[in-house]
Amino acid sequence: MKKGFTLIELMAVIVIIGLISITIVPLITTRLKDKQKEVDETRNQLVYSAASLYISDTVSEIGDNSTFCIRINDLVNNGYLDASIGEEVSLNKVVKVGYDENLKEYDIVDSTNCVATNETYVTVSKLKNKAHSKCNVSTKVDCKNNMLNKVDSFDNPSSNDYQYALSYVYMGVAPSNLVLLGSNCFSIIGITNNNLLKIIYEGPATNGKCNTLAKDNTSTLKKSWFDTESSDGFTTSNIKTLFDNFVNESNLNASTVLDNITFTNTDKQKLEKGYFYIGNYDGVALQDLLLSEKKSKFEGYVGLINSSDYIMTSMNTNCSFATASIENYCGDKNFLVSADEAWTLNKTDGNDAVSISNGKIINKNTTTSLLLRPVFYLKSNTKLTGNGSSDFPYVVK
Repeated sequence: MKKGFTLIELMAVIVIIGLISITIVPLITTRLKDKQKEVDETRNQLVYSAASLYISDTVSEIGDNSTFCIRINDLVNNGYLDASIGEEVSLNKVVKVGYDENLKEYDIVDSTNCVATNETYVTVSKLKNKAHSKCNVSTKVDCKNNMLNKVDSFDNPSSNDYQYALSYVYMGVAPSNLVLLGSNCFSIIGITNNNLLKIIYEGPATNGKCNTLAKDNTSTLKKSWFDTESSDGFTTSNIKTLFDNFVNESNLNASTVLDNITFTNTDKQKLEKGYFYIGNYDGVALQDLLLSEKKSKFEGYVGLINSSDYIMTSMNTNCSFATASIENYCGDKNFLVSADEAWTLNKTDGNDAVSISNGKIINKNTTTSLLLRPVFYLKSNTKLTGNGSSDFPYVVK
């Protein structure tokens, strides 16, 4: 007959197990913590490296004692990080990068705990220096998603003949191209042959941030294209009258309001009067459309986008011809998409004008009331701070 454990033997076993627990469990726990720390450090280093590369790509000069605030979601949208990083750290977190002489310090914080202090100006020439070169926007060959691309000469009419044609263009759904002018947010469409920034209205700023964008918002401007049917184009439209009253030579020193947009005299001093191309929209290849649009133009401070702008800013390889067979594709990977149907500057041969509806380029009767997204030119000597993201947009100085 087998004997069981005695009380003393059981107590001895319990003591031994206890001693093992005291020595082994902390070791295991420490090892697990060390392993998790290694994983966290590796992840953070990946995020820090992405932020460093982002700053290198978007800022030409970095001043001492500067702080940059870069949202992780912007690093994902611009291709510096894979979206899977969101499983490890909130995409709404901000990478805080501080520069002190030659030392860089990184941290991942909430956006409220990061204040950008970098006062190194971003100029038009610096933006161009950081642009991807060269891009055939007709075929989207050699174009960089969510970046400023240099337009291949094949898609860029002569700079001498068409100074207000785009020689650089932002492409993709979320490039870091947001700019704050006064209390208003705009997206930079691109840079013209004569070095002006072409910008389009997005919505009102909130606490210095640009989180109200036209692609999500339908409460911006709505006006009719013409009071009555007309075949004379934009120059006789009530929209042009509306725009001319908003910014013209006689009110540059006064504040004016256009629905949700308020411009002070200081804001207006940043604008350049220029040509807007209003030639007809034809069902042709992009290169021919660019020339067709330029057969007519008007000079002013305010306009709308061209149909060609919308084709150029899409990264979809099928968006290259101004024809009904491909226009369904142009709203894809395109930051110029609006939540509501919006007018362009172009007309057709009849009494229709061209609009962007649900991402499509379509003809619309001129008496229809559609969304207006005003377009302006910023002067070539414009200086910007910030990084172009929604939380830290470029600020016009």
